[in-house]
Parts: sequence; C-alpha cells; structure tokens
Amino acid sequence: MHLPGTIIDNRYQIIQKLGRSEREQTYLAKDLQTMVDAKCIVEQLDFDSENEVNWQIIQEYLFKEVTLIKRLGDHPQIPQIQHYFGEGQQFYLVREYIDGDNLKQEIERKKFDEAETVYLIQDGLRILDFIHKTNVLHRDVQPVHLLRRKQNQAHILINFGALRKIEAKEINLQGELMLSRGIGNPAYAAPEQKAGKFYFSSDIYALAKTAVYALTGRSPWS
Repeated sequence: MHLPGTIIDNRYQIIQKLGRSEREQTYLAKDLQTMVDAKCIVEQLDFDSENEVNWQIIQEYLFKEVTLIKRLGDHPQIPQIQHYFGEGQQFYLVREYIDGDNLKQEIERKKFDEAETVYLIQDGLRILDFIHKTNVLHRDVQPVHLLRRKQNQAHILINFGALRKIEAKEINLQGELMLSRGIGNPAYAAPEQKAGKFYFSSDIYALAKTAVYALTGRSPWS
C-alpha cells in the first residue's frame, strides 16, 4: 500500500487511497509531469508469482490486454488509459480521472425514477454497442462500475477486464497462461457467464439488472 505523498514511477504522486480488494488497490493521484494540476486514477495489482519467469509471462499478457482495450478510450464515455507499467511484481494502470459518483453511491442517496432509469439504459447501451463492435466484452457491468460525470451527467463505464486476478498456478509447462475467466459480480452476471461462457448479451443482461437496482434500490441478492 502506498501512503499519501508517495511518488510512483517518478511521476504519479498519491493523494489518497480510493479502494482495495484482495489483489488490487486504487488511488487518486497527481501527474507531476503535466503543466496543470491534473488528477488521475492509479490502479495497482499484486500477483502471486513465485519467480521472475512467471512474472514476465503475466506482465506480457497484461501489456497485450491493455493495448487491446486502450483504443476504447476514443469513446467519450470510457476513461482514457494514460499509462501502464510494471514495477517489482506489481502492475500499474493509470487512467483518466472522472469527477463524479458511481451508481451505487447515487442510489444509496436516492432511487432513480422511470425517466432516469431509461436514460441510464440508453447511455449504457450506447457504450456497450461501441465496445461490442470492437469485439470486446466488459464482463463485469455493475453499479460500482458506472460513474456519472458531474460536468455533463453522462454515465461512464470503467473497469474493463484486462486487470484481473492472475495466479502463477495458471501458467502451464509451456509457459502459457491458462486463464479461467472470472464471472464478475455474481449478483449481476448472466446465467451463462456463471457457467464460464461469455456473449455480448451477457453484458446487456448485467446492464438490465443494474437498471432494476437503480429503479428499486434493491440488490439482486436482497
């Protein structure tokens, strides 16, 4: 964990920690190489890799995955990936800072009415249509991954599946990653996704469940 004031990669100064999971930590940071007071989001992933060879394989995979989804930043409702790098046995992704709350935070204050829910669905479908046309699946559409930009009230989809839990045991004797795709949040995942199968419709199913949550304020598991 990095404390406020820590500088990563001689460039990104940590402002505060935003969240933490088993293998991922998210920070709000300042990019010291810009001429303005530019904020950004730094995501740090730790990996259970027993040796340097395994770490190199994992890192190469992540570089390819991030390169694949980096082009999605051309869409105004997908945060731009600004930088990514490996340091030690951590992988870092730096993305655009979005000034706004996620859907879960919004609904905890006030449920959406019908018009707001329709707007959410339309916004979400526009984003999914764009990424699906580039042959990319999100795999984890859920309330905490939909932000509302304060500037124009547009919904922003974050946390694409490139950065995820990878363990050294998934590397076979040929030095290849044998990945089992995570199902995302089981409360919002489509039935086929829980069985390890992924389709474009799986993302749409998750968006529909997210819309029901926005309208009712109730988690699918409540």
